[in-house]
Amino acid sequence: MSNRQTALMYCICFLFVSSVASGCISESGNETAPPTTTGPPTTTHTPTEPSYTVQLEDEWRLDIGAEPAFQPILVGELICVATEKRILLISREGNVLWDEPLSGEVRYAPVTYGDSIYLVYADGSVEHRDGSTGDTMWKRSVDARESVPVCAYGKNLYVSSGKYLLCMHAESGDIAWRIDLPESAVYSCIVRSENKLLVDTYAHNVTVVDAETGAILDVWDARCDMENLFVHDDSVYAMGGFCLTCLDADTGGVRWEYEFIEEGGSWTPAFVRYPYAFVSTIDDMVLCADMGSGDLVWSDDAMYRAGLAVSGDVLISGIAYIPGLHKIDPGMQGPNSVTPPGTPERKLVAWDIHTGQRVMEMSADQGLKWPVAIGDRFVFVTGRSLKCYALGHGR
Repeated sequence: MSNRQTALMYCICFLFVSSVASGCISESGNETAPPTTTGPPTTTHTPTEPSYTVQLEDEWRLDIGAEPAFQPILVGELICVATEKRILLISREGNVLWDEPLSGEVRYAPVTYGDSIYLVYADGSVEHRDGSTGDTMWKRSVDARESVPVCAYGKNLYVSSGKYLLCMHAESGDIAWRIDLPESAVYSCIVRSENKLLVDTYAHNVTVVDAETGAILDVWDARCDMENLFVHDDSVYAMGGFCLTCLDADTGGVRWEYEFIEEGGSWTPAFVRYPYAFVSTIDDMVLCADMGSGDLVWSDDAMYRAGLAVSGDVLISGIAYIPGLHKIDPGMQGPNSVTPPGTPERKLVAWDIHTGQRVMEMSADQGLKWPVAIGDRFVFVTGRSLKCYALGHGR
């Protein structure tokens, strides 16, 4: 099986087995692993005893009626969550501000820009919701039935499906332009870098498109898969299955490339809190990479690929078992929301983002996943509920 086919397999699991980032548990203790980069010599840090600690205090739990289909997203400091049939907006205090039915099966996680929410349905349509009320502003069919990354930016919404990319006016849903893409379908994402769109396409390429006209400006090639793109300042970062690559946003030239020496690499997007990119590997390591140099800052093994969030200087991970994205004994069986019999208890762990020091370990609900941070609060999904903890600091 090719790397691309393997990537597609993981992507399918990622989208349809109710996860955006998940994994399993390692018992090997704290470890570091020196990366191989094309940039400066690498230094690593072994996490030590923390200089401070944090505590999580129960704030609230809210039953939302069904298990969310995707990781919650933030609309300002409000939480938007979609289940199979409904979409809700919830305050940081756990109050439901609105609760509206969906008009079909939502295929991909909602996208926000300002107070607007955009949904892609399985019937090939895109819908714009008012984030303040939940009302549908417009819904348009774009035959989006294959791979449908969506990018909202300013007055435009960019959507791709099959072999094309189109630009829609965000206020009306009218199509401004449509172009055919080279190298077949978009694989994972569309991102905007100033006046350009960067589109991940097959054959390890990034297609560069003029954001206003749709003209294809360039095609960047790289030897590694160019997936799950993200942008900071004048750099573009690509999360491939076996490396994290930093490219010049103007030329596409490689600035550095961190080859994952950790077995299995990573197939999930990085979680970014500049200047760090946090990467979860298939073998349950969490890696902290410096976005400027590609150096590995620290690594640890208590990572379950069930989501990451940062509040202040504190990084936290979900701990849920998510079938299809964990490497476990094939004999273990269990429903999606239940940890299989024989799985060791997982501790809820938090780290200092700069040093990798563990600042908290505690027993918790084993279904916690997909955390989001709002100020000093972490909100997790657990089954058909949302669970909120307040973050407090010790010594």
